[in-house]
Amino acid sequence: SLSATVNEKFSSVTTNLETLFVTINKSDNKSTTVGVVYRPPSGVLNDAISEFSTIAEQLPKDSHIIGDFNIDMHKDSSRESQLLEDSTLAFGLYPLISTYTHEKPGCRKTCIDNIFTNDPESMHLSGTLKLHISHHLAIFLTTDSITHNASKASKLIQYYDYCNSNVENFKNELSNELS
Repeated sequence: SLSATVNEKFSSVTTNLETLFVTINKSDNKSTTVGVVYRPPSGVLNDAISEFSTIAEQLPKDSHIIGDFNIDMHKDSSRESQLLEDSTLAFGLYPLISTYTHEKPGCRKTCIDNIFTNDPESMHLSGTLKLHISHHLAIFLTTDSITHNASKASKLIQYYDYCNSNVENFKNELSNELS
């Protein structure tokens, strides 16, 4: 079973950076730290990077940071992206998102949201989902550090109902979509 507690050591709100971290305790006496970060564009970039670095250097192994950094990581030559990249890599945090995460009509697509981890070996999958509820795409990760024990205990059973009425409904829906 899992339990989670807010990690006050890494959670704070300033004009430059808003963070909330939880420690997820697992039944095998191991823990995972997960944090969400928001960097307001109105904040001072250097101060935000400094605050972020203070957190990053103290994170335990098996930590994941998810957030809106408001720094386009696709602008390789920009000072902002270089500062964030230097800060994350210096503390062993690796980015998991490499595609655009923000799109606005009439604007260039950007990668301002990301997930950073200091435990890339535990990653199964990360990516983006276009949900059409915001200019931001949803970002996600799956990791065995949280799901490992749960997946051993559960068994997946797939069931398909191939009855005639389901086949007819499928054919009708397909016909309607194609006409």
